Amino acid sequence: MEEVAKWWAERKNDPDWLAWYEFLYRRASQGTSPVPEAAGERIGRFRGQIDGLPAQTRAWLLLYLADDIYSMDGEWHDYFASMEEMLEAVEELGPDRLIGFLKDGQRRGLRNPGLDESRKGQRFIITNAIHYFQKEHAAALLELKHFTAAADADPTIVRRTVDEGMRHLTARYQIRERGSLMAALAVHGDDADRQTATTWFYNELNSDSGSSAQSVFIGAVQYRRPGHWREIIKPIVGHRHFEQLKPLDVIYLALLVQKLGDVSLLNRPIYADDSTLVRNELRRLFKIAIVES
Repeated sequence: MEEVAKWWAERKNDPDWLAWYEFLYRRASQGTSPVPEAAGERIGRFRGQIDGLPAQTRAWLLLYLADDIYSMDGEWHDYFASMEEMLEAVEELGPDRLIGFLKDGQRRGLRNPGLDESRKGQRFIITNAIHYFQKEHAAALLELKHFTAAADADPTIVRRTVDEGMRHLTARYQIRERGSLMAALAVHGDDADRQTATTWFYNELNSDSGSSAQSVFIGAVQYRRPGHWREIIKPIVGHRHFEQLKPLDVIYLALLVQKLGDVSLLNRPIYADDSTLVRNELRRLFKIAIVES
């Protein structure tokens, strides 16, 4: 009982108890994704509670909720805040607070900065590092082994960052990090770097199930929306092993091209069973010789 009393004493009457608001969000949204339309009124009331919080608490809270809602492909679901509101709220915390949080999980400025889950929000910061950090922050991010974030903060060191990251990220479960890091190389680098990324793309294990390093790479490129995306994707489509690329990743490439190129490859929704057809449609788009079946 003493332990329960202590637990409650730390939290009662504390507007900064972020896990409490997470509980309220789960209840309002019915804990499902996508959030059902019927939950709209409850979500509206929840948003009112968020908007009534002190600005710094609100920013940390939005960040606390972000990782559970922010999907792998970079699509933000506007359940309780738009992407613009999310980015602006977190930006108000400033790079020093964000780096401090990445170091120790402490949310500076709250009444009890270590009260709740210390990792919630870190993925959102790293994914959106390009919005929050500048060249002067790259060294600190590199020291924390946030390699992709360091490259986004200072694109001039992307090669060094990738070299260090790829030596460090060797475990099979680190495919997400490797995929994101090589996407940074393709986006920030030159033609030689993009060729390096293409070689990696086909040398990295392309798993038959689950999220592959290739799908993470494609999602990271799509999210960044680089103006030179054609120069990144064309070498992948033109590679001699393109025919062996996992069908789902072929579809992801097609969806990226449709989104960034504002084109429709098949003039209808694309499904995994379409991968053979889509390969040649991608070849046609990039003026690469068609492979006859």
